[in-house]
Amino acid sequence: LSGGQKRRVAIAGVMAMKPDVLVLDEPAAGLDPMGREEILMGIRSFQRETGTTVVIVSHSMEDMAKYCDDILELSSVTTVLSA
Repeated sequence: LSGGQKRRVAIAGVMAMKPDVLVLDEPAAGLDPMGREEILMGIRSFQRETGTTVVIVSHSMEDMAKYCDDILELSSVTTVLSA
């Protein structure tokens, strides 16, 4: 399996456990644009279908703005943006 496929399997396995809160650290890092879109759309669909709280840590504000309902940006220990 490729790195992206392994990541999809890992995320799907965690989703299958139906957690109350899903915390993901850079789930789309290192993937091509199509792979990023597939993973982030899958996470968003999961959240909407189950109502699970999803927390994603990411350096890609562009991706987060596209797929997340709420964004909290942190800089050092100060909150910069909360939307």
